Amino acid sequence: MPSIAMPRLVPAAMDDPVPSDSGSQWFLPCELLNTAHSLEQQVTCQLKQSPGMRFRDLSVHRLPDGVCLTGVVELDDDAADVCDIARRVRGVDRVVNRLISYGTIKIDQ
Repeated sequence: MPSIAMPRLVPAAMDDPVPSDSGSQWFLPCELLNTAHSLEQQVTCQLKQSPGMRFRDLSVHRLPDGVCLTGVVELDDDAADVCDIARRVRGVDRVVNRLISYGTIKIDQ
C-alpha cells in the first residue's frame, strides 16, 4: 500500500503571538453611545475615563432607578467616588456599589 504524505501543521498562533497590549477596539465618546444598553455603556465609559481608577473587571447592570456596579477596581488616594461619577449620567439616580476596591501601595524612597 503506498504511503500518503500528510502536510505538516504549523501552529502559527503559538509562533507569532499577538502582544497583550495590542487591540482592535475603538471607542466612541460617551455622549455618542445610543443603543439598547446605552445607559450601562455611558456609565462604564464615564468610570473607565475617570483618573485614579483602573478597572480589572467592571459590569454595569441596569436597575429600575439606576445601576448596580460589580467588579474589581484599583483606586488612587485622590480618585473620585464611583457612585458620584455614575450619577452624572442622565437616568441614574441610585447606584448599588458592589465593587471590590483596593488602593495602591506607596513606598517612600
